[in-house]
Amino acid sequence: MALLFYTTLTPAEIVLDGTLGPNIALQGPDFQIQAELGQQYGGNLFHSFKLFNLNSEEIATFSGPDSVKNIISRVTGGKSFVDGKLRTQIPRADLYLLNPSGFLFGENAQLDLQGSLHISTASQLHLGDSGLFDTRHPENSLLVTAPPSAFGFLETEPASIEIQGSTLVTQTGQTLSLLGGKVTINDGRLRASSGRINLAAVTDANQLKMTANGLSVDSHAQLGQIRLENGTSVDVGKQGVGDIYIRGNQFFIDDSGIIANSEIDKKRGLIAIEVNELHLSNQADIGSRALGPGQGGEIFIKVAGKTTLEGDSQISTSSHGTKAQAGDAGNITLTAQHLNLFDSTISTSTLGPGRGGNITIKASGDINLLSTDYFAAIQARSESQEADRASAGDAGRIKISANNLSLTGENSSIDNSTLGAGQGGSLTLNIANQLHLTDQAIISADSKGIGNAGSIYINTTFLEMDNSTISTAADKADGGNIILNARTQLTLKNNSLLSATVSGGQGNGGNLAISNPYFFTLQDSAIKANANEGHGGLVLLISGRHARKSENSSITASSETGVAGEVKIDNIDNVDIGSLPVDFLDASVLIKQHCTAWTDTQSSSFFITGRGGLPNAPDDLQTYIPAPKLEYNGLTD
Repeated sequence: MALLFYTTLTPAEIVLDGTLGPNIALQGPDFQIQAELGQQYGGNLFHSFKLFNLNSEEIATFSGPDSVKNIISRVTGGKSFVDGKLRTQIPRADLYLLNPSGFLFGENAQLDLQGSLHISTASQLHLGDSGLFDTRHPENSLLVTAPPSAFGFLETEPASIEIQGSTLVTQTGQTLSLLGGKVTINDGRLRASSGRINLAAVTDANQLKMTANGLSVDSHAQLGQIRLENGTSVDVGKQGVGDIYIRGNQFFIDDSGIIANSEIDKKRGLIAIEVNELHLSNQADIGSRALGPGQGGEIFIKVAGKTTLEGDSQISTSSHGTKAQAGDAGNITLTAQHLNLFDSTISTSTLGPGRGGNITIKASGDINLLSTDYFAAIQARSESQEADRASAGDAGRIKISANNLSLTGENSSIDNSTLGAGQGGSLTLNIANQLHLTDQAIISADSKGIGNAGSIYINTTFLEMDNSTISTAADKADGGNIILNARTQLTLKNNSLLSATVSGGQGNGGNLAISNPYFFTLQDSAIKANANEGHGGLVLLISGRHARKSENSSITASSETGVAGEVKIDNIDNVDIGSLPVDFLDASVLIKQHCTAWTDTQSSSFFITGRGGLPNAPDDLQTYIPAPKLEYNGLTD
């Protein structure tokens, strides 16, 4: 409808307003915008238009001397409708096009530019420290030779930028920016191969700056809405490093994708999103893939409020290279107040020698995973082939912190597993209040191949498992360790399972330590550290005063043909342990052992140190290897 309105009611017009040159209408359909129609100050060539509109098959060509580095243009007489081609004929010159009344780009809009393109509805463009290019009040402008430094949004309601079916593509290595009060891209294609894409919605800010490390605004800035919908793609290609920076208030991605792949570049690209609210729906995708020797891009997402993924949406990084020099998948770092994954996933994976990326999630409030029609999962997997064990990539690590964490449904999972020859990664959960699993939900660091399972570290106040599983089981390799610190209450009921078992081969069962729950309940559930041909693991339970185990529950550390493991229980009152192979904990023996360096591949070793003969404090069971420290604009993991 917007395109019909444009083509039927708006004539193609490019008219100069007379403030920097003659007051004339240019002749089309090939509009020639030459240097003498504006004013040049050093490397800046300034133009001022009353109207700037292009119909389909019409072209606006900016030209001038090679000394021009920036073509800076404003529109002062109304909204611009662009359904034709923007062209520059000055080598490497960037084009700045500002209209405080707004822009609409139609389905036939195209770019043929030598440099970068910056489209904005800002009312001012700052030039260095003292210069100013004013779009609402041209008489206040101070034109200087300094390059553009910041955009000023001083209107009561800055206008919007709309992309309706447009395909806007820059040359390799260039930048494409859309900076408005609101940015809407409907069935659009934005591409800046090996370059940079900036999307910002700002309703009030003295200065919006494009820095080497992202988009910055002053501390009192008010931000606007950004929408990507109906198959829109924002893409920086795959041949080299590309970056995508997004800044706004509400950010909606509906049936659309943000892509930063890499095929050959050894450096990492970046997708950096900083908004107040993030909502992905209808198979929306934020993704980065290493397709060869190139390193996969990083994904940083910082959300002041709620983040919601629904309808089979995903945030993901992966490594797809199969040769020995394959690049690693990028890391994912997400901070938010609340995170909801409804039938959606956050994942990293490797399919070859490259290492899987790490996932770091911090929520000051709650994290909820709910599966109904699709998977609701946080995953870091290695899916390499067993035949390629020497070059198989390991799974990344997962580290999650939140106030409460809830997993509901048989397809809800936090999964850090290996499906082939790569080693499983570690999984660390620091949950301040309650961790709740129900309806067949699972937390796992399993091994389905010949790579060893990873280990799981959980630190929380309340842990309730209802018909659910926490597992570091292995099919053929060594099982991983589970170190569980539930300070107040630990409840397993209705066929729940804590498992560090090995179901086949000569792998050793993992070890399982439970520290200091004041209330401990095991009802119709099991705790296992069993093995097949290898050694059974160690189950260590240090409990508080109130512990209960039903008749249909079990705690085992057996081996079918190998050496049985041990079950050690300390400080349990009124527990019917029956004929279980139980030895009460001798802390004076355990404290003589010393910790050794720990890696994901040494999951069969298990050491505990005490405190001068006293039982372990809860925090003594939290050892983990943190993910590499990453930074973006003050955001760290």
